[in-house]
Amino acid sequence: MIPHPNPPRTVWTTRREAIGMTQEELSIGSLVGICRLKAIEAGHTEPTPAEHFNLERVLSKEQPSR
Repeated sequence: MIPHPNPPRTVWTTRREAIGMTQEELSIGSLVGICRLKAIEAGHTEPTPAEHFNLERVLSKEQPSR
C-alpha cells in the first residue's frame, strides 16, 4: 500500500507555525472554532470574509518567535 502524502500546507498553517502559535491559540484569538480552523488549515474550506479578517488580525499582531 502506498502511504498518503502529507497534505499541502496552507498559508494559514505556515504563518501560525512561524510565530509559534498553536491552533487552539489562533482559534481563541480569532474567534474561529477549532474544527473550522482545522478545516481551513487543511485546505478543505476557505474562510469567510469575517474569519479571514480575524485570522489576519491575530496573525499580524504577533511577532515571529526566534
